[in-house]
Amino acid sequence: QQIFNAPFVSPANYNLTGQTANGAACDITAYFTSDPACSQTVNYTAPVCLCNIDNFVANIGACLSNNTFEVTGTVTYSSPPAGGTMTVIVDNSGTQYTQTFNPPFTSPDNFTITGIPSNGAAITITVVFSSDPGCTSVINSTAPPSCACGVDIGTFNSTITGSSTNNYVLCYGDQIDINSNLDYTAPAEQFAPPGPPYDPGVSWLIYSCPPTVALIPNLVTDVPDDPCFLGLVSDFNLSDLNDLGMINAFPPGTFTNNTIYYVPITMYSMSSGTYSYVNTTMPCYELGTPFAVQYLPQFNAVSVQDCNTGTATITVSGGLPAINGSNFTASNLLPVTANFTSTTTPNNGTFVINNLTGGQMWSFTVNDGNGCPYTVNGGPFPPTQNPAFSYPSAALCVTGATMNPVITGVPGGTFTSSPAGLTLNAATGQINPVTSTVGTYNVTYTTPGPCPDDMTVVVDIITAPVANAGPDA
Repeated sequence: QQIFNAPFVSPANYNLTGQTANGAACDITAYFTSDPACSQTVNYTAPVCLCNIDNFVANIGACLSNNTFEVTGTVTYSSPPAGGTMTVIVDNSGTQYTQTFNPPFTSPDNFTITGIPSNGAAITITVVFSSDPGCTSVINSTAPPSCACGVDIGTFNSTITGSSTNNYVLCYGDQIDINSNLDYTAPAEQFAPPGPPYDPGVSWLIYSCPPTVALIPNLVTDVPDDPCFLGLVSDFNLSDLNDLGMINAFPPGTFTNNTIYYVPITMYSMSSGTYSYVNTTMPCYELGTPFAVQYLPQFNAVSVQDCNTGTATITVSGGLPAINGSNFTASNLLPVTANFTSTTTPNNGTFVINNLTGGQMWSFTVNDGNGCPYTVNGGPFPPTQNPAFSYPSAALCVTGATMNPVITGVPGGTFTSSPAGLTLNAATGQINPVTSTVGTYNVTYTTPGPCPDDMTVVVDIITAPVANAGPDA
């Protein structure tokens, strides 16, 4: 209550605090002690204040000697629910570490959660009331990195020897070399108990896709648990020639677009192939950044020349289009009198060169989209065969002897004639005038073989002349 003393001045302003915000039915009454009948009562409903996290602070501790850390902090809240619990939860890689508070709740509350693994993973710190799940707050943070071992994979330098113009994309025949700069920090030798022979260094692992498992040492997964892990391929320095030997060493379909992922890893013992040996529970190693190396297949070109059409058809395959579905592009065609039907084609597609003539050499360059230098050469383009021939006479009397042709071109061809009526040997070209019909004929000789040509001459079959010399002298 609030009391006002005489003399009274109207209006009088009052302020009553500390009421319970519980949604109950309430009333407030004003009256005079000297005249109790002079009073008035007003009814109202108390408001309800929702639970609220006013302030939530979390402090991330450093990595401790047992390779764990702690989270401490304070939760400040108002209007908490009457029952249930308040829980602070630290989630590290799916494992939860908690501290629970029971009613009656008194704000603020301090919390300390210990034994969380120091693994450098993303963590969340959450506070929540079980009776009012909406009364919650979340802080995102990161666990400190492991202090169980002080390894460092170090740095590397890489070179490509060959024709490739793009990093880590190897033309067929190119060689890649990735060398350690020997600035790595090896895992410490262990003595209690000792493990395999201490022979530290750096090795190379091979994956079919970027690694996603055990990127940071943890107690749940190991490096070989990664579904893309294929094994160890080299020690210290990685060197490989693109002869597709590495690709073909695995079943078809192992690698997407012929890309191999090489990943360096620190080793406790190179001689025994042990990447981690510790006298504690937490593994000790570091994986480096993957090197994605793409191996392009060998380029092939097979040509077929057609002297009848003056074209050369070249089927091309390999290179970048063989693995990603892109196109080859042709340019720099020689001779200048020739031309392409199209300058682009996919893997196993064809380039067609037109306007080639006998004896010509031809060439062009092919770009596979990666810049690998491919040159296709051909020729000499086959000429058509010489069909030259003739007969000793262009006219034969129907009473005369047979006549054979003189072939000065390519022999072995076929003879034909038109119109009908000429007795002609198709194989030898011999004409028999006695059995032929008087008339004029076109005799055509066609050469044999893949590039035939033909020639036509005109032959006349004429009647025998009649000489009238008059009466005998």
